Amino acid sequence: MLFAALVVASAAPVLAAELSGAARNPPALLIEHARARPTPPGVNVAAVYLRIVNAGGADRLLRLSAPVAEQVQLHETRSEQGVMSMRQLPFLDIPANGSIDAAPGGLHIMLRGLKAPLRNGDHFTLTLVFGEAGTLTANVSVRADP
Repeated sequence: MLFAALVVASAAPVLAAELSGAARNPPALLIEHARARPTPPGVNVAAVYLRIVNAGGADRLLRLSAPVAEQVQLHETRSEQGVMSMRQLPFLDIPANGSIDAAPGGLHIMLRGLKAPLRNGDHFTLTLVFGEAGTLTANVSVRADP
């Protein structure tokens, strides 16, 4: 009887951790190659391209912000029946043990209402808010090359 009580007592913390979600695989996110192209004077929009690498459990990108723009939005460019269109996405699912590429002609981060032109050699911060991983900050390089 004492042995059975010890087994149950030792299993209780593990069971409690699994029930609370602490034992699940948390996301392990890394933001790579964050970049934007310079903008001409008078242009108040730009795009940011980057790679999100996830070495853990699934997550969801919920919000974005940057001090260089009034609005930061997640957009997707698509071609449907030969017509290119761009639409704003409300969120972006990040797969477990996978990666997402934001690149020209597809998924990208749109900067709207730029406060000043982006110049070659500039850097700015981009804040990404995830459902599980919380807030991450990326350093975005402004450069003419892709």
